[in-house]
Amino acid sequence: MKIGLRTGVRLLGVAALIAAFQGAALAQDAGALSQQLKDGIDLLQRGRTAEANAKFRAVLATDPSSEEAYALVQSTSAKEILEMLKAKGDAAQVAERLLNLSQKAETDRSKDEAAIAALVSTAVTSRDLQAQETAARQLAAAHGEYAVPALLPHLGSNDIDTRAGAILALRRIGSDAVLPLAASLGSGSEMQQRNVAVLLGGSGDIRAIPALLRAAKTAGNNAAADAATRLGGKGDAGAAYLALAEKYLTGDQLVLKNYDKTSAVWSMKDGKLTGTEVLRSLYGYELAEQAAFDALAANPGSPDAQAMIALCAYAEVAALGNLSEEAKKTEAAQNAMKRLDGAAALGASVGPDALGRAFAMAGKLKLTDAGLHVADALAASWAGRGVGADNPLVVALGSDDLGIRYAAAIALLKVNPAQGFPAASAVATIAGQAAAENSVKQVLVLDSDSKNAMNVQRALNAAGFHAVAFTNASDALSAAKSTGGFDAIIVRSRLSDLTTFQVLDEIGRDIRTNGMKKLVMAEGASVGEAEADFQKRGISGVVPTSADTQGIVNKVAETLASPAGDAGRMKANSVSKAASAALATANGTVFPLKDAEAGLLKAAGDGADEDVRVAALGALGNCATASAQGALRAIMMKAENTPAVRGGAAAALGKALRGQAPAAETFDALVEAMGSADAAVRNAAGGAVGQLKLTPAQQSQVLNKRRT
Repeated sequence: MKIGLRTGVRLLGVAALIAAFQGAALAQDAGALSQQLKDGIDLLQRGRTAEANAKFRAVLATDPSSEEAYALVQSTSAKEILEMLKAKGDAAQVAERLLNLSQKAETDRSKDEAAIAALVSTAVTSRDLQAQETAARQLAAAHGEYAVPALLPHLGSNDIDTRAGAILALRRIGSDAVLPLAASLGSGSEMQQRNVAVLLGGSGDIRAIPALLRAAKTAGNNAAADAATRLGGKGDAGAAYLALAEKYLTGDQLVLKNYDKTSAVWSMKDGKLTGTEVLRSLYGYELAEQAAFDALAANPGSPDAQAMIALCAYAEVAALGNLSEEAKKTEAAQNAMKRLDGAAALGASVGPDALGRAFAMAGKLKLTDAGLHVADALAASWAGRGVGADNPLVVALGSDDLGIRYAAAIALLKVNPAQGFPAASAVATIAGQAAAENSVKQVLVLDSDSKNAMNVQRALNAAGFHAVAFTNASDALSAAKSTGGFDAIIVRSRLSDLTTFQVLDEIGRDIRTNGMKKLVMAEGASVGEAEADFQKRGISGVVPTSADTQGIVNKVAETLASPAGDAGRMKANSVSKAASAALATANGTVFPLKDAEAGLLKAAGDGADEDVRVAALGALGNCATASAQGALRAIMMKAENTPAVRGGAAAALGKALRGQAPAAETFDALVEAMGSADAAVRNAAGGAVGQLKLTPAQQSQVLNKRRT
């Protein structure tokens, strides 16, 4: 139904009232300040920096209160704030000052329904503009998004003044109102939905686009269609939801602001708009999951929506796993773990095709930890199907992300196809490298110089780290916060967008990243007079540029050294054992398993934890050749090794040399091991000897020497 003349008059009446209110009230106080800020941003965007700086200095000169700063931040888009930070100088100074001040005014979002109801009553029934403004400010400051459910029905009121009061309050709440309003589309009266669409269209917030596109499909809902167009939205709602889900998963700052403290996910439950608080470290994943389910609702049966749902489920599992042991003990984390008990089952339920898409998405979005879980589920669901060149696991063998490569190789070994496939020859080598991991340390490299950034990334990856390079500070911060899995950041002392200080401050401020080690990169490993300012930010040291890649590797290794029980070492052990387990049962006619030998021998050697060594020795029984007998013999004969390790080495020797004549040293070592005080070692050595091709003299020697 098109909006008729009378409806149009009503909407114009509301707009007129809003304009009148803004002219009368806002211009008195915050209006002038807000206008100065908007003028400065406009001048900055047009390249008139000097004039913009004058406006920004004028804003600071007023010494805004925390309440005024909060209102200014709420009325300024995330994109504009980021542009100011990137501009440096006066623009960045104003942005930082406003963000810091606004945090003081940010109170916990109260759910006190009685307090909200009283303020909403004043906001929508009072005809005193000052009383309405005061109530709206209090709703925004003390209750924020939780006031939206109480305001929502008033958008459908037959009384124009009531509607105007609700609109004013919702605009005062600002961007915090966008997600609950978007979730409400499709509910309530036609009038209510029109006004929700108008509010969302004027918000400038891209998070509203998918819901508006979906609502626009309803016959006659021109308001939603117009609002979507205003925000730049077009096309299919399902695709828009999936695009939004990707932004949530990667921590895109246009949808997950660095300074946004909310962690409520909004939906309609039993006809009521409801906000559900989630663990802050899972917030982006929860929003992505909801967007994925909305995409599925918009396009039932969509393979991409199913894949996104699976990826979100496994991303949440991975994010919980990345929490520190201390963080896992909190009540919020414990509740999240209970709620996610079925996440893996949900992810697996989509089937192999959708899981394959999910794995490809994980690689594209650099969600390595989630990709490990997806690949494991994909292998478990493969059920003997063929493997082709376009298989996502095969494609991922060429990924520049070491973790994704490992996940793909391990999964392909578990799939264990009966016939060869493109790149099968690379699988065992990659799996062997995975088995040799002794600590998965993930390093984020940030340098505006792309050549230097890539050189550093390559050097760190070659040294066994998992490094990801960025040339844009905003993208780097988003990646760090979206995964929570980076152990360290190396940031160049000078950047082209944000300052290095801003990056380090933001890393230290956010709970998802404040545990990262911070290293600054500078020519000659020196930051000169700025050393004290960097040290105040808790840096672990200064590293050279890619002119001295070994110097970088050494400093990173020193900073991230892994003691036993370290979280990175435990993660590495998990990957290593998974690779060994897969290699232990892999098909030697499809995979050249001997190529894993070097990595497995490293995993079985000194320094690795016992469970890692035992797993690697088990795999060597399926992969090792006669060339490994020297290394295996040394492990078996070392008295300091545990019986499990010594017995594992003996068993691997027997299988590696099955039907072959052993070296004299190997034969002597096995015969000696048959006399070990430990039964596990004795029995394994005896079993190994029984598989060898012995001369009659050797057979007699064994029997006579070990005669009981």
